[in-house]
Amino acid sequence: MVKNTHGGTGHKKTKNKPTMAVRKIEEIAKNPNPAEFESYGVIVNPMGNRRFMVKCQEIGNPGLLRELNCSLRGAHRKKVCSGDHVLVKIFDFNTSQGIIIDAYREEEVDSIRRAGLWDFPDDEIAKDVKPKPVKAAGKAAKVPEPQERVLDMGAEDSDASGEESSDSEIETIAQAVKKKLPADFDIDTI
Repeated sequence: MVKNTHGGTGHKKTKNKPTMAVRKIEEIAKNPNPAEFESYGVIVNPMGNRRFMVKCQEIGNPGLLRELNCSLRGAHRKKVCSGDHVLVKIFDFNTSQGIIIDAYREEEVDSIRRAGLWDFPDDEIAKDVKPKPVKAAGKAAKVPEPQERVLDMGAEDSDASGEESSDSEIETIAQAVKKKLPADFDIDTI
């Protein structure tokens, strides 16, 4: 469906909805020909400059896993992070490096599994992958959680001593506040 750019009754509703195209399994599955050197993998560690450490399958033996230093194709820039499933093309001249040629969403991985074309062992990978970074809402700094005060309730006269200690604490805090205020400011008028 085309994005609404002219306005109308559905303008605000359709303006911010992303248009995600559903890709066919034939387009997203790896090439079954072993001469193409394609393999499924999981991003383990981002290394900077669009390079990632990817744990993927061996070409000759899909049961074995190894880590490759892979660069990211330009079309997938800012679309992948650690823990994402990818399709890697391993260089035939240097088998320790490769290029990430496709990145998969979770729905696409599930559709490839249902078609029986997914042969990547996800269980062995889960412990090696670093967690995805959590984006904070806005630029506000994290506020630490307030700590609870623990009062000693062991004595029977805790009510009287509790009031005295809280009065003395209030006086101490008031004196500290008065020291920080300017000399011409009168705190008693507040």
